[in-house]
Amino acid sequence: MVGTVRLNLRHKNRCDVSLYTLPAGEGIQKSLAADPDPSRGGVFIVSDHQMYRFDADPRGNPTLTWNEPCDRGTSIKPGQITQGVGNHTDVDGIRLRNHRRQRRLAD
Repeated sequence: MVGTVRLNLRHKNRCDVSLYTLPAGEGIQKSLAADPDPSRGGVFIVSDHQMYRFDADPRGNPTLTWNEPCDRGTSIKPGQITQGVGNHTDVDGIRLRNHRRQRRLAD
């Protein structure tokens, strides 16, 4: 699951949580990365199946804005608990880097 937390404006002591559920059988075992440029925004997550970009919609709900399948390999890599990409997500300028792939995020 991917979520957002925002202050409840009617009840100052409460927060509202919104969740986006990944497809069945997909999990997140690694960290996430946020685009350092606030004009672009976006949070990038790599599940054990795909790379994702999420943005918050005007109400603050997590919204899938981009995804692309990952090269999962053919088996669980040494030191891992699931079959997946095997490394962390990193946003470098305008590229999302992960394992063997780089994805250009903007022109």
